[in-house]
Amino acid sequence: MKPVTGAFMIMDADTAIADARDIGREVHRMAIVFLRNWMAWGLFVEGLPQRGFFVRRP
Repeated sequence: MKPVTGAFMIMDADTAIADARDIGREVHRMAIVFLRNWMAWGLFVEGLPQRGFFVRRP
């Protein structure tokens, strides 16, 4: 039986480093999106909404 790669399977160091870099880039991108949204909200609105709200990306 040939093993199938899964989420908890041990991988080589190069693959692990590449995956960690990809995850880091995605986290950085989302942090920038949330920071821009927070800054825009502060510029145009005087208070926070009473109910929930959705963040839309262009």
